[in-house]
Amino acid sequence: MARSWYNQLLYIIFIILGIIVYFYPIYLFFNIQFLFVSVFYLTSIRLFGYRKALFTVGLYVLIGVWMNVHPVYLSLMVLEVIVVGGLYRSYGKSMLSWDALFWLILTIPVYFLLPTVIMPGLESEITVLLTLKLLINVLLNALIADIISEYLPALPVMKNILSTSPRLHLSKIMTHISLCAAIIPLFYYTIFNGNYEESKIVDYYKMKIDSYTNQITNKLTELDYQEVQQLKLGSVVQKGVLKELFDSITDVTTASIYVVDRYNQIYVASGVDTQTTQSFTLFDNGYQAEIANKFNIWMPSQAVTVYTWSEGYFYSQINLHDLTFFVIIPLKNELVSLANKFSDYFKIILSLFGLIYLFTFLCEYILSKSLTRLITLATNIPTRIQKNQLITWEKSTIQEFNFLGTNIEAIAQKLKEMFQEAREQNELLTNRTEQLISSREKLYQLAHFDILTGIPNRQKFQKDLQKLMTELDQKSNRSQFALLFIDIDKFKQVNDQYGHFGGDELLVQFAEKVRAFLIDYENVALYRLGGDEFVIINKETNSQEIRNFCEKLIQVVKQPVTIHQTITTISISIGVSFYPEDGTNVEELMNNADTAMYEVKSSGRDGVKLFSDGEEKM
Repeated sequence: MARSWYNQLLYIIFIILGIIVYFYPIYLFFNIQFLFVSVFYLTSIRLFGYRKALFTVGLYVLIGVWMNVHPVYLSLMVLEVIVVGGLYRSYGKSMLSWDALFWLILTIPVYFLLPTVIMPGLESEITVLLTLKLLINVLLNALIADIISEYLPALPVMKNILSTSPRLHLSKIMTHISLCAAIIPLFYYTIFNGNYEESKIVDYYKMKIDSYTNQITNKLTELDYQEVQQLKLGSVVQKGVLKELFDSITDVTTASIYVVDRYNQIYVASGVDTQTTQSFTLFDNGYQAEIANKFNIWMPSQAVTVYTWSEGYFYSQINLHDLTFFVIIPLKNELVSLANKFSDYFKIILSLFGLIYLFTFLCEYILSKSLTRLITLATNIPTRIQKNQLITWEKSTIQEFNFLGTNIEAIAQKLKEMFQEAREQNELLTNRTEQLISSREKLYQLAHFDILTGIPNRQKFQKDLQKLMTELDQKSNRSQFALLFIDIDKFKQVNDQYGHFGGDELLVQFAEKVRAFLIDYENVALYRLGGDEFVIINKETNSQEIRNFCEKLIQVVKQPVTIHQTITTISISIGVSFYPEDGTNVEELMNNADTAMYEVKSSGRDGVKLFSDGEEKM
């Protein structure tokens, strides 16, 4: 009675473990997964009987229906228990052998069902990958089930629970040891590599899309008012400029760029001559999700499978000048490339599986010493390859062993070459990523810093000023800051006397002087607006302190400079406005500071004027 109760409890534990495994598959990449639920219903055939195995698979099928698993897969699960269980009941022998025979026969039908019934339209390369993946998955399941059903009854604690008596054979033991030693590490290495490849692809495409959007944004921010208006009115010239830009940055990639107007009509697109009457319908249906900031994925349906990934796109969307820009990169080509690469991995695993199984089938007829040598050769191949250890087969007097040893050596060499290729590809991808990061940094430098003096430019100033005002507006105490508008006095005379190169040299020396002066001050930033106009944002709130700061700056600037080997002196005029006292927006602050500066100019230059002063303070 107690034995029956413990047996039922163990059976329930097996069912629960199978359900847990059902919900936690092992992912390769892009939703290609290895599922190990069949381990538990295959094990049930031997440990608990044929009927309980049928009940177990029936329960798992119901769970699969609830999880929207394709009916073909569920039907194959039931068929597997019926056929493999029937063969085992009738003929005994190894569960692994019967299950391998069952799936080898079904491989061709499954190959044709995948792109026609299960995932219509699936690429042939991905079909091959999924077929090989399925074969490896079921063989691993059968191997694990065979190991559990062989050795679990041999445990002392199980003698009073399971009615199955242990029947251990040397050939099976050697088969299990050899397959586990060679296949399991290689399998997990492949899984790790697949996850790494997926992560690299996502990061690389995000970097590419960010680079494209930054280039587009920088180009459009360079347009003047007239060009922006022409762009909004659909100017053929501006369309041509955009198309030329798009084609120049996507000519060696599979990326596409679409510009869509407010009516969802395609304004212009890369790569093709698109009429403006065409509607943009690419994302009308399907499923969209944001992976990272401004980096999205679109798939044809919310059912996440390798097929929906292969038909999907990475994309980013930006809105500028009443137009929406879509930068799109399809996933299909990359998935096909990965499918080809990992199909080779799987072929190697299957070849190794078959070779080792053949070897262990013959192990009862060969010497123990030769057997040990071959096991050593096939053990930890990925680790030994990574350590650059030499994998060679020493000839044996037994020709069969020489054949297997030579083939395993060849497979190890092929693996070494493939792993080396994978490392080189990963290094290449890393280098490309670093190049994209460098390009993005250079674009940022060009967009936000003055080329001549190296200090932040007008665009950076406007962004920083707007950000500062927004931050202060959110504070309850409404803190203020000062905006200093600086103009170099009689700069035109310097240009006339020394030429434009002399004027540039003066601007560089002026910027260096001011930057050196500002080192002793916190919360102060210098910008060049253009020409001889500079601004300083000073977070000091005391007007007298600001006046003292300006007077010190004026004295520093008066120190002699050398232009074309000629010593000369310059002076500056400074106008100051305070936020929010003298203005609550960028334009108002700038205008008032500019007005104060010109009052200094009209009063003889070389001084400072606060906009809020009633009279000029020199």
